[in-house]
Amino acid sequence: MNGVVAIATSSDHILIYDINDNTKSLKKTIKYNASNLKLSDDGTILAAQSNIQDYQYSPENSLTIFSLQTGNIIQKWDYYLDGLTYLYDFDFSKKGRIVSRKEVLSNNWTKYNILINKLDSRELILSLDGGINTDSKISPDGSGVAIGVNKYQTDIYENGALVSSIKGKLVGWIDDMRLLINTYTHGGVFLKSQIYTRNGFSNRRPFNT
Repeated sequence: MNGVVAIATSSDHILIYDINDNTKSLKKTIKYNASNLKLSDDGTILAAQSNIQDYQYSPENSLTIFSLQTGNIIQKWDYYLDGLTYLYDFDFSKKGRIVSRKEVLSNNWTKYNILINKLDSRELILSLDGGINTDSKISPDGSGVAIGVNKYQTDIYENGALVSSIKGKLVGWIDDMRLLINTYTHGGVFLKSQIYTRNGFSNRRPFNT
């Protein structure tokens, strides 16, 4: 465990602590009004989404990637109140290589875009249309992207290409090769949770409630 903890405050600051330090003292302060934070596994990269609850009052509407070693901005995607899209949610690979953004159209809040980019170059790897229930989660090493299309379908992509499709709702990645999927009846009643490999095969007995 790297021990780095990031806390978003209502005073427009992100506080960085190292809980492995005996003093537990504040290590760094970043001025940014955030509502969603994600850290890389090694604690060197912080991804911060600006406050989406009070976005109309926020001086910053963006997804910003910080280096915690220098405090500098590594990458940034800006959004504007009069723009075509707003940032609804994001995901960030644990290795700090890949970023997923879920954008909502400003003139139609039922239409969403999923955009997958390389962090260093901003190269667009994948772009998909979706709805409010469409979700995306990146494998820890960034080599796979799981798209939860809806409650009944999860698609797995590698390098922008579809490699498998699983019947069920995406919960998340367990490791670089396995995912947890929930399945439901056609009426929406939960049936079971099951582990699948990224190539679409079940490799464990289901967990029933």
